[in-house]
Amino acid sequence: MPAAASGQVELMDGAKVVAKAILDHGSATLATSNLGVGDHALKVHYSGSLAYRSTNSKAIALKVAKAAPSVDVATQAGPIVVGQPMTVTARVAARPNGDVAPAGMVRFYDGDRLLGSSVLQGKTGQATATVRLIDSGSRTIRAVFDGDLNYQGAAGTIPRSIAKANSTTTVKVATVLKGKPGRQSLDSYQVTVQVAAVAPGQAGPTGSVVVTVGKTKRTLKLTNGAATFKLTPAQGRGQTLTAAYAGDGRLQASVSKKLTISAR
Repeated sequence: MPAAASGQVELMDGAKVVAKAILDHGSATLATSNLGVGDHALKVHYSGSLAYRSTNSKAIALKVAKAAPSVDVATQAGPIVVGQPMTVTARVAARPNGDVAPAGMVRFYDGDRLLGSSVLQGKTGQATATVRLIDSGSRTIRAVFDGDLNYQGAAGTIPRSIAKANSTTTVKVATVLKGKPGRQSLDSYQVTVQVAAVAPGQAGPTGSVVVTVGKTKRTLKLTNGAATFKLTPAQGRGQTLTAAYAGDGRLQASVSKKLTISAR
């Protein structure tokens, strides 16, 4: 524009005005952050003045790509054991000075295992979920943002140490009778060993337990956290029982309290 030109110029995206400015000695700077993802045809429209007629510049083509956000991941503080509920938060950061917040879904993983998902909340750009990790040791929590109309997909990670949960082992003995009512006698003792995780941990025990009856040891495989066997009256009467669980990849070892079968 001539240096003497005055008045207003507008930046047009097709038929839409996306920025305005006042000429200063025939020039002006136009800036906008209102261009969506895709192809645009931009031109400058001068509205004219008493000395100069209105006019339009030639259109220029501009392609706007999706912005690349960053993903920061945080977990709740303090020790966490296998199966314990844990809060994990992902913050998806918008482009600098962007006026459009990322939107959509964030998924949380431990390796390839999906832990949970959550929707980004408003302009905070945060998604929070409560998850449970089923493996102990050094883990890597990964948050994956799917992307939206304005932002590319992105991911972030955080290391997290998960401890084995405590376990508890219990032994119960039930008497099994034989014979008709009124003429019953002792047939056997049924011994049940139960292993379970201690809250806040949650995990199904695997492996085996070693049961000591007097001076005799036997190893029993756990099925759904339990093992059962029978003792004859001669094997069990007056004997002391204990059960020892060696633990596994998720649970700590534990030993039951001593239980003595009545000598009667």
